[in-house]
Amino acid sequence: MDVAINGESVPPELIGPNVLTVVGKGETVRYEFEVTGSVAKSTAYGGTINDFDEVRSDGTVAGRTTDEADSYSCIGVASSFEAAGPVEVYADGELVTDV
Repeated sequence: MDVAINGESVPPELIGPNVLTVVGKGETVRYEFEVTGSVAKSTAYGGTINDFDEVRSDGTVAGRTTDEADSYSCIGVASSFEAAGPVEVYADGELVTDV
């Protein structure tokens, strides 16, 4: 399938939104990731919205989780992800990595 936005070809994986979810494993863990497009907090997949998580205008996110889910609606792809402890990361509800 060919997709174009404003006359420019766009890869299908950049059409969204997609949901990235970070779930803690019981201890408080700080994480940060960057998305190639836009990102916003979401309640999808049980995601919580609180003051511990920051979505920046440049497409980066900094947050923390203990055992709750933090979900983000993303248009684009995650280009980096770092966590300072054990977390599970899901893309559209599917486990991507258990860090």
